[in-house]
Amino acid sequence: MKMLLVEHNLAGFSIDVLKKIEQATSIEEKAFKGGMDIIKHDKYSYAGFHANVDQTKKFFVKCYKPKSVLSRLLARLGISRPHRSFHIACHIEEWFPVSSPIGLVVNRRSLNTYYFSTPIDGDNMSDLIKRSDCKPEYREAIISKVGQQLAKFHQQGWIHGDLKWSNVVICGEFNVDIDEVFFIDLDGAKPVGVLGKNNGRGRDLARFIVNCEDYHIDASVVDRFIDAYASAIGSSYGHCVRMTAPSLKKLRKRHDKKYGLRDKSSRY
Repeated sequence: MKMLLVEHNLAGFSIDVLKKIEQATSIEEKAFKGGMDIIKHDKYSYAGFHANVDQTKKFFVKCYKPKSVLSRLLARLGISRPHRSFHIACHIEEWFPVSSPIGLVVNRRSLNTYYFSTPIDGDNMSDLIKRSDCKPEYREAIISKVGQQLAKFHQQGWIHGDLKWSNVVICGEFNVDIDEVFFIDLDGAKPVGVLGKNNGRGRDLARFIVNCEDYHIDASVVDRFIDAYASAIGSSYGHCVRMTAPSLKKLRKRHDKKYGLRDKSSRY
């Protein structure tokens, strides 16, 4: 089984470990044989944590499996989804907090691609806010902070592409403070040019708002998210609401169909 190191700084990491993971047939076996702490998985990917040989460095590892003949070709050519994520993160980390990219490893036979990055010492926003002991003021502070961070992201001429709660990581002491806000899963991120145009920014806002509605966040809290964003970019609340309108209508319809009709009283 041949592994191809594409771009890497995997000091102390043994490629033999990936070979063991590749040979395993189940997620449980991959975790056992490869010594990988797998935290999430689906049909075409799995992700978790792994340490180097002497246990002095920890990596976050995500395996992307080809979904089709086209994705196999893209992996072979070095322009697949994980390659894109890697290069985007390399650029964005210069001005925005992201999980720093470390390396990519491609299995030349299966064309599975392993993306290595530094672990983030924080918690998924979705998990934090859904906790029964999450204080309302802490929840509201997180949502406002995300608005500010999204404004910073957009001001650099970029959009995220899928800004749902599970793609936001919060660092700091739970219910006390927020040290930093990270955006993850950057393969859909792209530069879009000048801030004066919508260019997908409204969809980033709408995606986050619909997630708030999914979890019955009060409309007044969503207002604070929009206010925080508008203030940070030097715009008005009304302008930002108008930016979201086309995408919000489509996303609400999609979520209502997928999850059932929700209480519209929480919509701002």
